[in-house]
Amino acid sequence: MEIMPAGLTRLEEAIPLRTSAQERFEGALGPAEAESLRLALSAVLDTGFDPWAE
Repeated sequence: MEIMPAGLTRLEEAIPLRTSAQERFEGALGPAEAESLRLALSAVLDTGFDPWAE
């Protein structure tokens, strides 16, 4: 698999946006609660549940 130049540009543009969103998320919930929520969501996905399935 190869990322095309346009895709790499989009990825590079997205990284700071994702970082900002993660910082706001942790700021709103606090680090411990944010980590707890991440672990809970990961556990749900580990069951095989596909939230995007139709």
